[in-house]
Amino acid sequence: RFKAIYGSESFVKEAVSGDQFIFYGVYPNPVSDQSNLLFSIPEGSESQVDVKVRLYNPIGQDIANFTYQFNESGIQEQPLFLRDLSISAGLYIVEVQSEGIRRQSRILIK
Repeated sequence: RFKAIYGSESFVKEAVSGDQFIFYGVYPNPVSDQSNLLFSIPEGSESQVDVKVRLYNPIGQDIANFTYQFNESGIQEQPLFLRDLSISAGLYIVEVQSEGIRRQSRILIK
């Protein structure tokens, strides 16, 4: 999903940060060694926000689970190191959850 936002710097910052957790997706995709998760932590969040990441296969078997902690609001980029996991090439689902919001994205590992 792509969303273009135009306007002054303050308008764009407000439109992007918002008041809820937003998961923008995983890139690059397809991936071999490392991918990046891109999401936004809302303004006024607790002093520490936990972002839980679950990687699972299409039949729902857990491959890996991670928890990342952030102290700042705004757009965050978190590396996802896949080379450390012994998984075969194929389609997987990345689920990201924070502040009661859960989003998924497919990822192709080559």
